[in-house]
Amino acid sequence: LQSTYTWARGFLWQELNLLQRAKTDHAVAISLALQSHAGDSLPRLQADFAISQLRLGNLEVGHELQFALTRAVNHRMEIHATRCLEGLAELALAKGEPHQALAYAEQLWELAETYDLREILARALRWRGEALLTLEQFETAATALHQALEMAELYGRIRLVWQIHAVLARLYRAQKQEEKASEHEGQVQKI
Repeated sequence: LQSTYTWARGFLWQELNLLQRAKTDHAVAISLALQSHAGDSLPRLQADFAISQLRLGNLEVGHELQFALTRAVNHRMEIHATRCLEGLAELALAKGEPHQALAYAEQLWELAETYDLREILARALRWRGEALLTLEQFETAATALHQALEMAELYGRIRLVWQIHAVLARLYRAQKQEEKASEHEGQVQKI
């Protein structure tokens, strides 16, 4: 129970972009889970710890994310596998590997669709759109991002809505559509 509370607090810090606090809480949650032999939560804890490190600038977390993903898949913990795939997509984009990010986004989509994880479908579309933007496939990226935005708004995922508006602003700026870019930047400022 203590590891779950500590993880949840760490996840909240992560969502608020207080990454050092998130990293600390996730490290403690992993330690508590190992001490209490609560291995069923380890893939998610490890993925969140790695994502916090990634957002702090550590691009060497791929092994940790792959290890967590393998554990989640081997133990049929699909919801934890989704977080691992999100982390891997984010890492691939940070490393300038949009094709790899797109592959992870597609795996995330398939997993979410198989288990009817609707919020995760929105997240998969977000990563798909961001990868396609990087690949300069603007029209397809816009379609994915607008679908993601609609779903994120439907499920009340405010941070995801904010992230998607930020990516849409970049997409329209890249296409020299300043009015649309400014509209999405305005939405980012509102949230």
